[in-house]
Amino acid sequence: MPEPTSQSKPSTVLVVDDNPAVLEIASDVLREAGHSVITAADGEQGVALFAKQNGSLHLVLLDVVLPGLHGSEVLRECQRINRAVPVVIMSGFVRDTGIDELIAEGAKDFIAKPFEIADLAAIVAKHSRS
Repeated sequence: MPEPTSQSKPSTVLVVDDNPAVLEIASDVLREAGHSVITAADGEQGVALFAKQNGSLHLVLLDVVLPGLHGSEVLRECQRINRAVPVVIMSGFVRDTGIDELIAEGAKDFIAKPFEIADLAAIVAKHSRS
């Protein structure tokens, strides 16, 4: 696994996804790259953890389709709490299905699922706030 570099300094990442396999893979990849990871399995838990940890968060990886609060609602709540924390949208759907609207609303980027390890590492390096 890649070591953190000057482009990918260790950060704290909140991963919000209802698929346990995605949470596990993303967490493993990010931890092996030296990042701290907090996970949430639904939208409500994601917002609660964001509010609790927001001062220490550098990035949020957010699934679009979640039980409870939809990803768009989670994005809005996270931005209401702290706009400085970048949010990257993850989805197994093609980019045309509402992703562009979420980016227009403030999400910083999009990564398609299933993602490659290198793509996940690049997104984290690109968008983690210092």
